[in-house]
Amino acid sequence: MNFSICLEMIFPGLPFGERMDRVKQAGFSAVEFWAWRDKDLGAFARRVAAGMEVTTFSGHRKGSLIYPQDEEIFFAEVREAVAAARRLRCPSLMILTQELGEGGRVQAPWPVPAQWRETALPRLKKLGPIGEENGVTFLLEPLNDRLDHFNYVLTASKKAVELIRAVAHPRVRLLYDLYHMGMMGEDVKKRVLDNLEWIGYLHAADVPGRHEPGTGKIPFPEIFQEVRRAGWKGTVGFEYAPAGETGASLERIARLRDALGV
Repeated sequence: MNFSICLEMIFPGLPFGERMDRVKQAGFSAVEFWAWRDKDLGAFARRVAAGMEVTTFSGHRKGSLIYPQDEEIFFAEVREAVAAARRLRCPSLMILTQELGEGGRVQAPWPVPAQWRETALPRLKKLGPIGEENGVTFLLEPLNDRLDHFNYVLTASKKAVELIRAVAHPRVRLLYDLYHMGMMGEDVKKRVLDNLEWIGYLHAADVPGRHEPGTGKIPFPEIFQEVRRAGWKGTVGFEYAPAGETGASLERIARLRDALGV
């Protein structure tokens, strides 16, 4: 199991390259982030060459899976993200059903189609061969619509797994976010353990608050131990807002990692 730190909500005010350096100083060798166009990819690539790892970032910031009008812009975004991923040796890209704008608001230029899965599925199927050709796995992520992403349509891991099973390609997998699915009321331990064969990546933040593990009610040590015993060897991305000082939150995550022996 690999631990990766999301750069977006930590060390606010610092350039992202410096955030990556701070993560390394805290004893972690892997990072993730959201959009790539606002990042200095050259600075990231130099750090990757020096031993750091970028584990995932957004596969598209424009276009969606669900609107028929979006197909061209969606796949144009994906192709450019794949090129950036290859430059950074990044093995996966995150996929959402809809665009997210400022503050995580869902961008909804048209009404949600009643049969949105019928649009999403063929697009997901097209991602499989793209991923295979480029050595990238696409990660479909359900989000919560109770607090963070109103009007997001994929809010249950069960529906995401149904889509992924229908795609039937190893380069399309589920990103299970324990915070988002916890906010939706899922039994996150059970859902993770029941669907490990479809999960390509985990996101970790506690409920409530979206702070580092140990600040809320999700039993992270128990879940991670069970996941390891089941033989899952993927990445856990800590996508969280520090409850206090970032350094202290990273120390907390490091203690969790060390207790697990990963």
